[in-house]
Amino acid sequence: GVKCKGDEMTLSDCQHHSVVSCNRAGAQFSAGVICSDTASDLVLNAALVEQTVYIEDRPLHLLYCAAEENCLAKSAAQASWPYGQRRLLRFSAQIHNIGKADFRPRLGRHSW
Repeated sequence: GVKCKGDEMTLSDCQHHSVVSCNRAGAQFSAGVICSDTASDLVLNAALVEQTVYIEDRPLHLLYCAAEENCLAKSAAQASWPYGQRRLLRFSAQIHNIGKADFRPRLGRHSW
């Protein structure tokens, strides 16, 4: 068998035990491994989110920039601009990349 910690660069870097044979080999009991040369590994500081979360009612006239950047829900378009208000869930976030590569999302920024 093979035992990996998660920070290995290749499967051969994992700890290898004696060969294991499966009596009932087949698709139901199969496994596979895909390795990459580098990978990002993002870790959210959940404690910081929990410590800083709060709800804030914010006047729409202070949210023009957020609206232009599409950071508001679609329902904001039907709001009474600039006199209405939105209820926001606010928090701080801290995300560490402990992997060996930059984080590059598959989707472009317009899809976030």
